[in-house]
Amino acid sequence: MNCETFTLTVANVAGTGASATYTFEVASDAAFAVKVSIVSATAGTTGQTSAQAETLASNATYYWH
Repeated sequence: MNCETFTLTVANVAGTGASATYTFEVASDAAFAVKVSIVSATAGTTGQTSAQAETLASNATYYWH
């Protein structure tokens, strides 16, 4: 099975400052019943926040929010 790591990036919400924490959830189904990765990150200083998801199969469909 081929696996890859993925970096998820979002724009920071205006006015939250550096104290905001973002939680990224990755699932194998659109209803998020089967979550395959959950990772949190503190707001980045560049106006964006990124987090690296766990290693996932590269030949599958994933949903994230």
